[in-house]
Amino acid sequence: MSSRSALWRALLALAVVALSLWITLTTPPRLGLDLRGGTRIVLQTEDGPATRADAAATDRALEVLRKRVDGLGVAEPSLARSGERRIVVELPGLRDPRQAADAIGRTAQLTFHAVTGTTGGPAGPAAANGTRVLADPDAPGRFLTLAAPALTGDGVKSADSVLDTTRGLGWTVDLSFRDGAADTWARLTGDAACAAPADPARRVAIVLDDRVVSAPAMQAGVPCGAGIGGGSAQITGGFSAQEARELAALVEGGALPVPVTTVEQSTVGPTLGAEAIRASAWAAVIGLACTGVFVMVVYRLLGVLATAALLLYGLISYAAVVALGATLTLPGLAGFVLAIGIAVDANVLVFERAREEYAALGRTTRPDPRRPLARAFGKVWSAVADSHVTTLLAAGLLFVFATGPVKGFGVTLAIGVVTSLLTAMVITRLLADLALRLPAVRRRPAVTGMAGLGRLRTRLTRRVPRLMVRRRRWLLSCAGLLMVALAGIGVRGLEFGVEFTGGRVVRYTAERPVDADAARAAIAKAGFPDAVVQTTGDSDVSVRVRESGEGEQREIREALARVAGPVEVERDDLIGPSLGGELRTHALLALGLAVAAQLLYLTVRFRWTYATAAVAAMTQDVLLVVGLFAWLGKPVDSVFLAALLTVVGYSVNDSVVVLDRLRELRRRGGGVPLPDLADRAVAQTLPRTVNTGMGALFVLVALAVLGGDSLTDFSVALLAGVVLGMASTVFTAMPLAVALETRSPARAAASGGAPGPRPRAGVQRDRSGAVV
Repeated sequence: MSSRSALWRALLALAVVALSLWITLTTPPRLGLDLRGGTRIVLQTEDGPATRADAAATDRALEVLRKRVDGLGVAEPSLARSGERRIVVELPGLRDPRQAADAIGRTAQLTFHAVTGTTGGPAGPAAANGTRVLADPDAPGRFLTLAAPALTGDGVKSADSVLDTTRGLGWTVDLSFRDGAADTWARLTGDAACAAPADPARRVAIVLDDRVVSAPAMQAGVPCGAGIGGGSAQITGGFSAQEARELAALVEGGALPVPVTTVEQSTVGPTLGAEAIRASAWAAVIGLACTGVFVMVVYRLLGVLATAALLLYGLISYAAVVALGATLTLPGLAGFVLAIGIAVDANVLVFERAREEYAALGRTTRPDPRRPLARAFGKVWSAVADSHVTTLLAAGLLFVFATGPVKGFGVTLAIGVVTSLLTAMVITRLLADLALRLPAVRRRPAVTGMAGLGRLRTRLTRRVPRLMVRRRRWLLSCAGLLMVALAGIGVRGLEFGVEFTGGRVVRYTAERPVDADAARAAIAKAGFPDAVVQTTGDSDVSVRVRESGEGEQREIREALARVAGPVEVERDDLIGPSLGGELRTHALLALGLAVAAQLLYLTVRFRWTYATAAVAAMTQDVLLVVGLFAWLGKPVDSVFLAALLTVVGYSVNDSVVVLDRLRELRRRGGGVPLPDLADRAVAQTLPRTVNTGMGALFVLVALAVLGGDSLTDFSVALLAGVVLGMASTVFTAMPLAVALETRSPARAAASGGAPGPRPRAGVQRDRSGAVV
């Protein structure tokens, strides 16, 4: 590396690190509701009698909802349109989803009517002339006959909740009318004041949607004909402070232009979020520490420098998430921790290649350690770029098709992948170049970690495993495992989570230990025999039922309280059936596009035979993980989808590295048969596969043990995916690539892999003694 290029790299790295440190110290992160607690509601606009729920109507509804939420006094609310007909509302700190849904999801059509009489009922819709019959709020069993609306909520200028202590009315809502509406209000009340004192026509009904919230009679002081002037009115009704505030927010915001329905609802307690942050932080620290120690033991000085680069990776990734304004969610934290393994992968690729280059250059003389390192960085760039692009494809699909917190996983994973490329190819290289310039280091090449090939590589150099000779056996064994996985999917079926089926899952914390069978029996006795009851830990229990209202949930809480003492809601998730079907379709589409995107990219970068082999191995890994979850009876939800798409990236990463080495060996020619070249490609890249897998396993085990219940299944899926990905590269991708290539001998000959004299395994070596 020239002095000028080193200077530019140093300046770039210094600028990025300084900027990241400044952002970290000055900008607080934006936490998702699953980390800070609160309620998330997804509303869908519906076609009304005279309006269509298009994007424009949804935007108008969004502005109305924003005014209502502002009136509730929620700190830092978030409202955004999602698609053409969806509105996502996030209310931090609000833990009563029924209260939130009632407060913001009502149409809130406010109207003022003259009362023409009373009747015994029943209530009914408006007649052709606009008259209607509604229940009298002051006399149960009696109904009011109302004239057509004389005034609507559009004429209301402002609405405030006020505590009336002078007349003892309690909490009321004071209204202020616009100019034209004030005149209409005066006429309406003036006409009512002309009626006899006992006549129902002396009353004015204030109607919100289809309910009379107040129907006051005009007092004796209201002049006939002139009515109430001043452009103000007061709604009474024995409201509580919360009810008055919500009613004022509804009136202030105005009526929704189209009806809305709740399709998703999620509530998380602040205690659960704090525990998730603490657990994820410990998992990151322990995973990073174990990975750093492992890398330092294996690669010595280069390992120390790589660990320093990993610490900077963590700083830069976090700063990038904060600077972009991305919301940190619990799956997002998992993606942040998981990307540590991706960052290790690039470093391991460089270091293993540097060992090979040092051995090749040092056969006759002791080389300058900077030279093999520079050659290693140049030769691994193709594999590093391919592996990062394949993971970015998976992260991009997550961002497009996932919803809620899982979308955050895709964002942090993508940021982690890009940051990994920067830290490995720029910062690690810069640190290594500076360290290798020191005379003390150059006199002791063993300290660098490049002077030896390592135990595993040395053994594989002495004797290359003849794996491709038995390629049919490996393919049949993998097919057998695949049949077992498919049998699990077909026989036991998949336990779809509430996101994909619709329904409601509530997680409770009890005062004393909960027995699952006792809780299940109590809930069944309460009238919910189909409820799925699971316990986690001593006092946590989750109950899953079909979509239910607050009355049913109250019965479930009372049933649990009888066997476990008082219970508190820690998390409440409600998914409508239409959204569940939509999410299920999106999940299948995301997986299908992941396979197609990887196949297309690898076909462009490699041969179609290589691409087919890599994608086949990846598909096998995905099906094996799904089959494992089917046999274990674990839930398949949106977090599991995130794990599957990450498995896609990991699996392809391993295959890309080995296939890239096979392509390089074939370009050298020499008449070596393709199966032998494949064996050598596996032997030369196996140390990288093992060392990278170990780095990822440290992080995943830490997440599985410390990440809490919500991340345990995620970690188990990825643990299985990483192990299966390492195995499928050797026993599926390479045998299949050899089988496909041998079917076109003309192409194999053109690539330097034509059949020739078969050398004895482990004999052909380069100047360093390494197998070529």
